[in-house]
Amino acid sequence: VEIAFDPTRSPEEQLRDLVFRFCRWAIINSDIVAISQQEGREPSWRLDYLTDRFTLPFQRRLQKLLEQVASGTSLHPLGSSALLALLVHGVGSFFALGPMHERLLPDAPQEGASRQTDEDRADTMAEFLLAGLFSA
Repeated sequence: VEIAFDPTRSPEEQLRDLVFRFCRWAIINSDIVAISQQEGREPSWRLDYLTDRFTLPFQRRLQKLLEQVASGTSLHPLGSSALLALLVHGVGSFFALGPMHERLLPDAPQEGASRQTDEDRADTMAEFLLAGLFSA
C-alpha cells in the first residue's frame, strides 16, 4: 500500500491506486484485519499499540491525501476515519470473515462469467468505493 503514496503522481491517481492496493492488501492480510476488529472492541494497551504504531500514521497520510484530492477535484466529502472504516471493516471483513461469507447466498453470476476470484472481488469493491468518492 505504501507505494501508492508516490509524489510523482497526482493526488487523485495516488488515492485511486491506494484504494485498489488496499483492497488487494486485505486479501493477503486478512489476519491483520481480524486482529484490528477484535482489538478495536475494548480499550487496551494492544489497541493503543496498533493505533499508535500503524493506524494513525497511515490515517494522517490518508487525510492529507484526501485534502489534496478534494482541493482539485469533485471528491465527495468523506473523512479519513470513514474511508478507513469502509476499507478495513467493509472490504477487509469480506476477506477476514471468509467462512461466514462462504455461508451467505452466492453472488449472482454474470452471464457467461466464471466464478469471481478474490482479486476480482477486491477490484469490484475498489471501483464501487471510488465511484462513491468521486460522485458529484
